[in-house]
Amino acid sequence: MKKIILSLAAASLLGACTPKDQYTVTARLKGVEEGAKAYLSAFDRESRSFVHRDSAVVEDGALTFEGKAQKIEELFIMISKEKRQFVPFLLDNSSISVEGHVDSLWLAKVAGGANDQLAEAKVIAKSNSEELKQLETEYREASQNNDHKAVEAVIERYNASEKAQADKLVDYIKAHSKSKAAPYIFAQLIQPKTRDNHKLWKKVIAMMDTSLHSNPKIVQTSERIKLLESLSEGQIAPEFSQNDKDGKPVKLSSFRGKPLLIDFWASWCGPCRRANPKVVATYKKYKDQGFQVLGVSLDENKEKWLQAVEKDGLVWTHVSDLKGWGNEAAKLYGVQSIPHTVLIDAEGRIAGKNLHGEELEKKIEELLPNS
Repeated sequence: MKKIILSLAAASLLGACTPKDQYTVTARLKGVEEGAKAYLSAFDRESRSFVHRDSAVVEDGALTFEGKAQKIEELFIMISKEKRQFVPFLLDNSSISVEGHVDSLWLAKVAGGANDQLAEAKVIAKSNSEELKQLETEYREASQNNDHKAVEAVIERYNASEKAQADKLVDYIKAHSKSKAAPYIFAQLIQPKTRDNHKLWKKVIAMMDTSLHSNPKIVQTSERIKLLESLSEGQIAPEFSQNDKDGKPVKLSSFRGKPLLIDFWASWCGPCRRANPKVVATYKKYKDQGFQVLGVSLDENKEKWLQAVEKDGLVWTHVSDLKGWGNEAAKLYGVQSIPHTVLIDAEGRIAGKNLHGEELEKKIEELLPNS
């Protein structure tokens, strides 16, 4: 593919004459060293690494990529000497301009094609960002003070604020149902704020024009919806077996007969460690009535895992395959962030996920015999 080095004025001129079936990405990035190589890259989900599609040499902070896109996709502009930073953008057959600074590439301004509507949606997504930042501060303070009631109250307010934000974005997609940016607005801005709410996801996908349903983001989401539906309340919890600290296999089914909380966590996970005292308190409160906990660690280092178990006083059964995020049980249960909990009844059916505080205790009491 031809690589062309342009001045900013020339880049603007070419951008104005781009054929409809081709793309021209012109960028001016301040602070980039003369002669640095820039890459047009895609992220490979399987290898969890970037794959370079094209390259260009930077001159006076300006560079250009040209070609023909077979489909719209999310790509990245990366600078070789700044490997940890990149500019994310949507590539389609249009004129796309990028302006930013090498010290904050992810904040670069991107315009043109589907990026314009994605930018509009991002403005909506930031409408209550200050409120969310304040709630995050309150959450940290309450956690450090071990004020569990305050933590629960902050979580409730945070979730309500995120829901209000997500509702606005859903309305935006409804009004732009044929936009090529819709799948990316959904994946980048709505999904992270709706925490596996697969019923809402199905509703939003149904709003989009059917021509967008083959988009990789929608295909991936549809696959996750199927997984989450199989993990809905009332479904039998999938069986798995992993080794405990002594290397002995422990089956999930061995806990049948009493309610069980599966707690996916890791020694390196700050939020998990801060949540552990509450799990300990809940266990102590109900263990004599038959309540059980099974810790599934996403650690890779056995020594650190067992040290955390002892330090945090986690006196229940613990297992791990020491594969980190590749933990087979975590994949089976669709875990994408931790802490992640699954409450199971005495018959082995899922009774709830990621329940907290009074909501969790109320559900446990419903499941306990003679309660």
